[in-house]
Amino acid sequence: MSLEKSKVHAALTIALKEKHKELLAALAETDDSLSADSKSTAGDKHETGRAMAQLEREKISGFIQQHEQLMSLALRLDPSIVTPTIRLGSLIKTSSGWYYISVGFGKIMADDTPVFCLSPAAPLVAGLLSKKAGDQLIWQEKYIAIETVEK
Repeated sequence: MSLEKSKVHAALTIALKEKHKELLAALAETDDSLSADSKSTAGDKHETGRAMAQLEREKISGFIQQHEQLMSLALRLDPSIVTPTIRLGSLIKTSSGWYYISVGFGKIMADDTPVFCLSPAAPLVAGLLSKKAGDQLIWQEKYIAIETVEK
């Protein structure tokens, strides 16, 4: 079975946009909570709740900023670039599954097939970079055969 890199890239883009919407919704919910807390006059309990909501807001804002960086990198990838060796932007099929060397997002589904989106900085990817179809590597005491580098 073969996957089209353009379809995998599109599936990743959609998944990243959905995650971004979820993070923005969580931020809006936290802002609503902060707004509601500001109307309370319960004293110390009010201040503690407000401080916790503010910390949660800062945490979510950090996640949004990191996620926007992932989205920016993913959108700069050109799925039409084809190389025989594994590099950033490669879609590969191995004996242990499909991998898209792009951004560290985890598992997505493309044409009902699970594909793991991994950053070039991921330890597994370090062993895959510059290899080509037919090569093998040992990862966590298991042999992984590189079956194809998709076009």
